[in-house]
Amino acid sequence: MGKGKVAIYARVSTSDGKQDYNRQIDDLTKVIKREGYSDNEIEIFAESISGYKKKDDRIEFKALLKKVGENHKYFDCIYTTEISRIGRNPTQTRKDIDYLTDLGVPVYIHSLGQRTLGENGKRNMTMNIILQVLIEYADLEAETFKVRSKSGLLRNAKTGRAGGGAYLPYGYKKDEKKMLVIDDEESKVIKEIFTLYKNGNGVKVISHILNERNIPTKTKKTFSNKIFNFKTPKSSDDVKWSDKQIWDIIRNSIYKGDRKLMNEIISAPPCKSRLN
Repeated sequence: MGKGKVAIYARVSTSDGKQDYNRQIDDLTKVIKREGYSDNEIEIFAESISGYKKKDDRIEFKALLKKVGENHKYFDCIYTTEISRIGRNPTQTRKDIDYLTDLGVPVYIHSLGQRTLGENGKRNMTMNIILQVLIEYADLEAETFKVRSKSGLLRNAKTGRAGGGAYLPYGYKKDEKKMLVIDDEESKVIKEIFTLYKNGNGVKVISHILNERNIPTKTKKTFSNKIFNFKTPKSSDDVKWSDKQIWDIIRNSIYKGDRKLMNEIISAPPCKSRLN
């Protein structure tokens, strides 16, 4: 049996809808069990977030750090598949690793098969050098991907093509050529939203009207009957229209025929995109 508890930190990027952190958890669990720990000695922290946002939204990782900060002996070790899972920002990632190292909490990087601390509890200097290189490389890789992605999104927006994500703006769909075109059924809802708003109804009233009529949101239609929340599982049937959704629709320039990318207005073919 292990000495105490261990933690698994798994993360996938929302920029790739094909990724699933369950594979990371399974691989790390096998390693941990070989070291003598049981299922009830493993705590899992997992999340799906963008690796390229400037804002640090790693809620699960912050919860892990908070638990370690309150009791640095709570976990014998923290397991993750690779250094890029902890973070893409090299400065913040280095800071997080150093914080855990200073507290005497080792981090096991599965791709390297090593811990940040040796058996004597001191910093693994070889690992330290390798980590620094990997952290910088992960950041470079992320920046390269971001530039390529923006270029592709810009090209799609200018030609009227739909994006590659699962979500499309309410009122639109992809045609056989992956062009963004008007969804006749949803367009009626969009036009009604703008009509209600122009007649003096607030966003709260409008969302209530749509919910009373059981008009499905885009999420409900896209992910019908699927479980999609890791921390608090619920069906997409629970997703209702909100004040924010209505406000976002009213403010979205796409309903005037303009698409926006990184706060830049891009004119799209009006015959295919204009709704309002």
